[in-house]
Amino acid sequence: MNKPQKWSFDQIKNIARKNSQVWSTASVLTKVKKNFSCEIVLNSQELDKNIENLIVVGGGTLIDKAKVWRQENCPEAKLYAIPSIWGSGAENSPIAVLNKKNKKVIYNGLEFLPDVRGIWEELSGSLSNELIKFGSGDVWAHALEGFFSPLASESVLNLLSQLIKTLESLPVENNPIWYEYSAEASWLQSMSGVGFIHGISHILEGVIKENDQKLNIGHAQLCSIYLWPVFSLNIALSPKIEKLAFKYNLNLFGIMDVLKTFYDDELYDNLMPAFEKNFKSILRDPCTRINSALIRPDVLSYFTGKQFK
Repeated sequence: MNKPQKWSFDQIKNIARKNSQVWSTASVLTKVKKNFSCEIVLNSQELDKNIENLIVVGGGTLIDKAKVWRQENCPEAKLYAIPSIWGSGAENSPIAVLNKKNKKVIYNGLEFLPDVRGIWEELSGSLSNELIKFGSGDVWAHALEGFFSPLASESVLNLLSQLIKTLESLPVENNPIWYEYSAEASWLQSMSGVGFIHGISHILEGVIKENDQKLNIGHAQLCSIYLWPVFSLNIALSPKIEKLAFKYNLNLFGIMDVLKTFYDDELYDNLMPAFEKNFKSILRDPCTRINSALIRPDVLSYFTGKQFK
């Protein structure tokens, strides 16, 4: 499977002249208008089904919407994906995840892979410290769950182990290099799998949006919150974790220290009622079922009792 081509931002701007549209998220619309001369839209209803080039600038949710729209409406168009924030790595993945009626619908296939990905470093300047933290946590979730997935091949293990070592020494700060590592983590994860962290996030995100608007929490933040608790549980449940870490020279203590920095005790407590109520659904999620350690109903007490602390 070939990756999307990586183009510079100027290269993408240069093709956006004839028979092209830019689908932008509202948060970066001002910057997009200053840099693109072609038609710019904010929703799929405005997209032309006869366009040659669709350029999407936004977060993982918008990029995934563009992947599915292109496949369903204009499969001959070329898709150029520019992430506004790192974390999902959707610009470099053949997987698309959409929210439908507050439930996750997952698409997977080469037809959902963008033709080109680009990095627009200027967009990182408008990211808040919170978004930087959550996006970086999402990168960690992809890298760790991809590495410890039972579906990971030897070549994927080698590449992800090197990425994890890089991430361990990389400060969580506003640095555009995170865009590149986000893309790499997502690409490699798509060739292995994810696990319990994503199972939790997929279920709780929809539940919270439907029942508790005050929390206003998304996928990346959920992944960040549960990094430390879930990774601690996996180490406790499965000897495979330590064996793989030893084989590939990973520092579990160093990794754990990084994961703790993403944890938020107050938010964890606020999420617990939804976590408990929907735990059976989390166990049934396809991601949970390919977790690196077998997750049984009795592990609920590990989380309610905060045994990871």
